[in-house]
Amino acid sequence: MTSTPNNPASPSSPSPIISLAKRGAQDPLYAYGLSALFWASVPVSFLSAHSDARSPRLASSSGHAAAAKSPLAKALDAHSLDTVKTAGQKVASPKTILRGGLAPFWQLAGIGSLIGLGGYITSQGDPLNGAGTVTAWSLLYLAFHGYPTLRAGKPWPIALTLSTAVVGAGVHGIHYFDRTSWRGAIPGLSESATSSSSDRAKPFASSTTTSQSSSAVPALMLLSTAIAARRGAVRTAATSSASMTRYSSTSSKATRFVKPLDPSTIPRGFAAAYGYAGIKAAISPKPVPDANAGPPPSPSASTAATTTPKPDLALIVSTTSKPAAAAGTFTKNVFKAAPVVLSSEIIAQVGRARSILVNSGCANAVTGQQGLEDAKRCDSEVARLLKSSQEDKTVLLSTGVIGVPLPMPAIEAKLPDLAEQIQQQGEVSSPEQWHETSRAFMTTDTFPKLRTRVFQLDGQEYRMLGIDKGAGMIHPNMAGPSSAGGALHATLLGLIATDAPIHPTALQSALNHAVARSFNCISVDGDMSTNDTILALANNHAQVPDSQLLTESSASYAQFRDVLTRFCIELAQLIVRDGEGAEKFVEVQVKGAPNWETAHAVAGSVSTSALVKCALHGGDANWGRILCAVGYAKLPAGESEGAAKGWSIDPAKVTVRFLPPSTAASVSGANGEAFKPLVVLKNGAPQPVDETEAGRLLALEDIVIEVDLQGGAWADVNGGKEAKASATYWTCDFSKEYVAINGDYRS
Repeated sequence: MTSTPNNPASPSSPSPIISLAKRGAQDPLYAYGLSALFWASVPVSFLSAHSDARSPRLASSSGHAAAAKSPLAKALDAHSLDTVKTAGQKVASPKTILRGGLAPFWQLAGIGSLIGLGGYITSQGDPLNGAGTVTAWSLLYLAFHGYPTLRAGKPWPIALTLSTAVVGAGVHGIHYFDRTSWRGAIPGLSESATSSSSDRAKPFASSTTTSQSSSAVPALMLLSTAIAARRGAVRTAATSSASMTRYSSTSSKATRFVKPLDPSTIPRGFAAAYGYAGIKAAISPKPVPDANAGPPPSPSASTAATTTPKPDLALIVSTTSKPAAAAGTFTKNVFKAAPVVLSSEIIAQVGRARSILVNSGCANAVTGQQGLEDAKRCDSEVARLLKSSQEDKTVLLSTGVIGVPLPMPAIEAKLPDLAEQIQQQGEVSSPEQWHETSRAFMTTDTFPKLRTRVFQLDGQEYRMLGIDKGAGMIHPNMAGPSSAGGALHATLLGLIATDAPIHPTALQSALNHAVARSFNCISVDGDMSTNDTILALANNHAQVPDSQLLTESSASYAQFRDVLTRFCIELAQLIVRDGEGAEKFVEVQVKGAPNWETAHAVAGSVSTSALVKCALHGGDANWGRILCAVGYAKLPAGESEGAAKGWSIDPAKVTVRFLPPSTAASVSGANGEAFKPLVVLKNGAPQPVDETEAGRLLALEDIVIEVDLQGGAWADVNGGKEAKASATYWTCDFSKEYVAINGDYRS
């Protein structure tokens, strides 16, 4: 995501106490220590329970029992709402017994184990979520068992748990403030080297910006349910199940969509290098240090191990003797970022490139002449370090904060390390090297997007690799390097590398076709940016003679174009899957149009409708919103490309259906029945809707909407023409999490 820079924070002096607490919070020992205290209390509680059960005093009259209680317990008992009077005696009600739960020593053992889990999560490199786990389960214990424990006259377990919750919340708060836009507002909390996207890609990290841990979130959900129950507002089981399903869906994105690479599928003749340059840290405003405070203490080895930063700089190089054929599609924004300007010029004028330099953290957009000079400086510096000719050009991909120049000292300090990595590799980089390179692209992404594919042309086997990034500000409208300015859209970066022998002109033509039907057919929020770029390199690793390179007139050109298109569709869909706060993956199919451009415009209108996206999030088959978006779609008109003169949408022909997605083939309904198409509008007339069936269908993660224009209507002069074109768009829902992310987030 790109954004304007943060306002500078007020100068403040680092606080040694907070700095010390932050370093200590990286260590899991505090959580293990608290867990040990609970476990140490288990034998005492166990023996106390047996002693109470055998004591004759407890078997005596209620008066003696009352006398044995503490004043606090007596006060609570006098005002208890959870007892009923029977024959002049107070008897515990079922509510009290149920709420009391297990025996105290089991409670202590359980909470001790869960707090130990928080320590384990911290030891795995995720201290924020480790502290969150300690806090959440401690608060849950207090919510369920605090009142009856106090009534029993033994408040010490509550004191222990409350202390634990305070410690956990303090540690959690230190990490939270250190990793959000609040950092710098509190002395000692400077920007963490570890980015939020990196944290969310760790094994225990969540896909939300609030970074609740996988065990803390269920605890907090149970805590909310407990509070609601005491207010008489417990949700239905179906609602609770849906909430847990949505949480499970988003938290498992990385698990489901990050795939290991088969080394045999990686294209030959490409080397990849990555590293952390501290780009975002270098451009972010920080508090001015106190000259009298002395140097900050050095981090311990354990601290450094748990705060390994995400790569923010990557270099991909074609190692073949001749630079690779290069193609690209770029944003139509008139405020093109400096890397977009330079890369489009290189591709338009030369058509070949040796390497691609990628950085995240700074977009180098709206930076004037200095931004362009910095981009050219990156190009020449890479050529110098690789000891290649100045004619071997480097194209650039940048994403991050708008309006801030590139921190060239930080980049130039790291580039030699990347060049050394390249020189030490063979003709194929390892899967691990490519995986880390893909992470260098990420900003608000929750997982790296990396795919490979093997294909054949004229009986020869070739390979293709693709990386892209994007989660918010997604609604691309890209074109080749020679296109004029136009619509302003998207934050999307991507590269495709293949070892196939393709002529630069044919590669550009195939990429234009593929991008138009893939990346230009996705939308997360319909918002816009200045840096969207898709680059393609084909290095002809087999060194086929120029006369035998694949051209647009080659018999196998269409085959390559279609392979590239399907590959781009797969990469583009990953961006929608990773949309900020997205819980639904929606496919919008439009057919019965006069041409692809018209169908694409209608599908795009439905996909960007905020009302449609909100309805889908709530599982509401609100076809009225879909029809409204179809009606106001901006169709190609006049002399624009794709304009269908004399054609219009006929409201009396439009049919709308919800279809079972292909992923629903293995999912059965409530009684084992298969999902069926749901017709909500036929020939412009509303149809009776089975709300139960609609709810089942829209509860799925994947949703398919079909809009059939059925040929529309032609003016008399064009009567008789057919309209059978179709197009597909991919989008997602709008969730509350999307609002939360963009309500307080600054990249």
